[in-house]
Amino acid sequence: MSSSKDPCSSAASSRGNWGSKLGFILAAGGSAVGLGNLWKFPYLAYSNGGGAGDQQGAGGFVLIYLLAVLVLGLPIMIAEMMLGKRTQTTPIGAFESVRPHSLWKHVGTLCVITGFLLLSYYSVIAGWTVEYTVKSVTSEFSNYDQAVSEEMVREQLWHDFVYSSEGEAALIIELGQKPESLSKALTDPKLNTLKQVVTDQEWKRLQQNEEGQAKLSELKKTLYPQKLFSEFIAHPWKQVLWAFVFLAMTVGVVIGGVSKGIERWSKILMPALFVLLIVLLGRMLMLDGAGKALSFLFRPSFEMVTASTVLNAMGQAFFSLSLGMGVLITYGSYMKKEDNLVSSSYSVVIMDTLIALIASVIIFSAIFSYNLVMKDGGTGNLFTAMPVIFMKLPGGILLCAAFYILVIFAALTSAISMLEAVVATFVDEFKWSRKKAVYIISAVTFVLGIPAALSYNLMSNVTIMGKTWIDFADFLCSNWFMPIGGLMLSLFVGFVFTKKDQREELPEAHCKWFPFPLFRVLVRYIAPVLVVVVLLGMLFGAIQ
Repeated sequence: MSSSKDPCSSAASSRGNWGSKLGFILAAGGSAVGLGNLWKFPYLAYSNGGGAGDQQGAGGFVLIYLLAVLVLGLPIMIAEMMLGKRTQTTPIGAFESVRPHSLWKHVGTLCVITGFLLLSYYSVIAGWTVEYTVKSVTSEFSNYDQAVSEEMVREQLWHDFVYSSEGEAALIIELGQKPESLSKALTDPKLNTLKQVVTDQEWKRLQQNEEGQAKLSELKKTLYPQKLFSEFIAHPWKQVLWAFVFLAMTVGVVIGGVSKGIERWSKILMPALFVLLIVLLGRMLMLDGAGKALSFLFRPSFEMVTASTVLNAMGQAFFSLSLGMGVLITYGSYMKKEDNLVSSSYSVVIMDTLIALIASVIIFSAIFSYNLVMKDGGTGNLFTAMPVIFMKLPGGILLCAAFYILVIFAALTSAISMLEAVVATFVDEFKWSRKKAVYIISAVTFVLGIPAALSYNLMSNVTIMGKTWIDFADFLCSNWFMPIGGLMLSLFVGFVFTKKDQREELPEAHCKWFPFPLFRVLVRYIAPVLVVVVLLGMLFGAIQ
């Protein structure tokens, strides 16, 4: 069925349009670029390349990721933008416009709910970057020597001992059997005597000479950011305050509208983000581990490739491009009739991928230069591991501040798109003014985000399915809402959106590098199957 809305109608154009192709690409690219590019992709590449073990190389993972972006991410991205551009409205209205009075509009509702819920807890995590920028500027990371207690050092010494081969053998002798879990053994009261002896001996050894004292100082440098982060997330009012500050920054951009707000700030934030990335990259490439980092990231060691590697690459390709949450439908609705969907989508994909690869080189160079280990894939690593790295570098205070400003920019460009998708829906569907929609929706988002801000302190014991509120909300959005939204959107454009409408939005002149028949096959068959595979992978825990 052909769309009932004329893309060139005065009603459509009154909503606002991108002033330029560059403005749209930077805004859409900003939507895709976020915390996942700066930490999740590097972590997945690191773990799937054997970074903590044999360090065979992450090239296999990177290659599969690039293929997944092309066959999964790109067609769904084009489909989302196409639906918005064709109907000139937001997710709910877009589905309703093509198939009136059907259940399909509820897919649009799911997309809007996803963006709304995601922004509520994303603003909390993004608020951490504001706090850590302040910590960097005020040189708080350098106050480690007096702040780390002897007790903290002893706990770390005991941890290191338990996880060593010598320690594991000692535990077997002490307990009479191999411990069920080394993490449980850390606090087993049966081992109190052994713990006291081990930590006493190691503490005295480290204090005997200058070399030992230097190692002790390095250990304190490592522990101090962990202490700071634990204390920070334990303060409920700080969590709420910085979430409010970050959300206020987002509101300040979105309130200006499409051209004067989002596009104008995207033209500032995205180039600034690239400049900061290049500055950090240039500094990290001067480190001894830079060559090893480049070799590790791009060396294809296919013996490291498993089914889990493939699933993780596909999952990251899907989530990294902000698919399945209505953002690209909304941004597509501000495109002009003559705008090229294919070239714009390619530009966004290239930008998103390039930033993820540069971030990986930066992080790997530091890690391999100082023999550090990425212990887990949580966002908390941004706030515990990175300060340790920068404290080891000359000029580390400035570099650390630059890094967290970079993270703020990345988080802000993503948050802007999430808020805009919800705001535009209320403007289109309920005829609210932009100011009314921005203020009311941001206020509700802030209130909904308070439980997320309290998830690691006052509400840490309040769980749903064994998860804190912030983890549960992320579980819903990342594991279910986004993939289901992406799956249904792909099927809708592939089978409900007419071939005639598709062809009009993808004319021959626009499809030189992405043939129309290929798009049809990918969006109707290949992409939906791959999204189902991703869903099953998450359901059975095969995706990190």
